Amino acid sequence: MGYNPLNLALTGTDRFASAQGINYSVMSGEVLDIILDSDHPSFDPENGFYVGCAQVRIIPQDTGKPADRCQFYQPVNQNMYQVPLVGEFVLLITGASGEVYQQSANTKTYYLSVQSIFGETSNNAIEKATVADGGSSPVPILGKYFPEETRFPLQMLEGDTILQGRFGQAIRFTHAAQRAPVDHYWSFGKEDSPTLILSSGTDVTVDDAIETLDEGSHIVLTRDVNIEPDIFDSFNPLVAPLPVDGYSDNQLILASDRVILQSKSDALLLGGSDSGIAMTTPDWQTDVNTLMNVVDNLTSTLNDLLTGQLTLNTPMGPTAAASNPTAVIQSVTDMQQMGA
Repeated sequence: MGYNPLNLALTGTDRFASAQGINYSVMSGEVLDIILDSDHPSFDPENGFYVGCAQVRIIPQDTGKPADRCQFYQPVNQNMYQVPLVGEFVLLITGASGEVYQQSANTKTYYLSVQSIFGETSNNAIEKATVADGGSSPVPILGKYFPEETRFPLQMLEGDTILQGRFGQAIRFTHAAQRAPVDHYWSFGKEDSPTLILSSGTDVTVDDAIETLDEGSHIVLTRDVNIEPDIFDSFNPLVAPLPVDGYSDNQLILASDRVILQSKSDALLLGGSDSGIAMTTPDWQTDVNTLMNVVDNLTSTLNDLLTGQLTLNTPMGPTAAASNPTAVIQSVTDMQQMGA
């Protein structure tokens, strides 16, 4: 069987040919190209060239081999994987193939994850690291449009699980960590308090960056964590009637420069318990109950004036009932129906 670019069943000097004598050690190689969409010239799902396949020059066996003789490998998990950049190195392992029922072709090689050679989150590429003298890569270093900029991992706390993207977005599974030497806004709580932070926009161009609510966008789910009010002061102070501090039960926090809530096919429902729904702007602070009570009082007073139940003294004498107070009477009825 000659050369097979997907490493399904190889013979001769090509490695991992069959189930006999397979080397199961983890390998490493330089990424030369990625199939990102169906327009890629190597895209051929019927023959195993799927979106996500990476062309890799394995070291040291493939060092110096022309790119058109290097194989494409599938990610080990098509549901969850990191798209490597051209020039980055990935780990590869041998696993079962689609021909696992055949003794002679039951394995192939998959790539795992990117190696963080330089400890960065955005760029760990080494240009032309495995090409022969005077050789070139088929695709420009990093790819055709990826921005070259140094970005670092987020500051870690003991026990954290962090899923971090290349551009300052992350999902952090953490806890209060009160005794940590690093300042973090979720530190006021029990040591084992579960906290989940989904963030985007943290400046990771500096080392040891950590999420702050006044930078980027955040969805925070906490329990037994008290978010101090001064955390919000820099962008929109939340004050009475419902202060932010003093609450340490389960809570959800949304923080961004702009928040849009849109229901595309059904109603948008907002509901508050006994504490109500608070609203705050730079000029106004209120809650829905207080606002609706003010409107109710104004409507009732206007109704009493127009129906003659209440009069105003004027130079010409007291006011009389309006000739057509129907609209105001209907407003009063509507307000009464909205009340609990």
